[in-house]
Amino acid sequence: MAFEIRPARLGEIDAASTMLIQAANWLAQLGEMRWKPEQFSPEVLEPLVHSGELHLAFRDDSAVGTMYLQPEDRAFWSDVPMGESLFIHKLAVGLETRGIGVAQALIEFGKLEVRRRERKYLRLDCRNHPKIRAIYENAGFELRDIGEFTNTIFCRYEMAVY
Repeated sequence: MAFEIRPARLGEIDAASTMLIQAANWLAQLGEMRWKPEQFSPEVLEPLVHSGELHLAFRDDSAVGTMYLQPEDRAFWSDVPMGESLFIHKLAVGLETRGIGVAQALIEFGKLEVRRRERKYLRLDCRNHPKIRAIYENAGFELRDIGEFTNTIFCRYEMAVY
């Protein structure tokens, strides 16, 4: 299935906000309380639109997925050289479109951006939960390590992109 993936525009913030809040609620059902719905208000997301870091996936002109694609992550990845990677954060898929390849398409877009920007790695961090980890492991990410950050166990994943 083909998806159009591109940076979000100001008029599309509500779609991203809705999907991220849905994902926060899904994570809460798994017992993962790290994402808070208030983190995803349009006011919070607007700077990410201006910086070009908030991306949306579309199918038939409807937003079906979102993620932040960021050039740096000093909080979780301070041990890697700056300028070497792109970082996926807050990947979320709309409830009605789960299971049709949206997450994989967003990850593939991230890989294309790594190549386009002449970087080497696509990296991310996530909670140490089997369902969450499976998404990234099935997409080809390799577990780099597991550590603790603010009293929470996190996994760091990376994918070499050449």
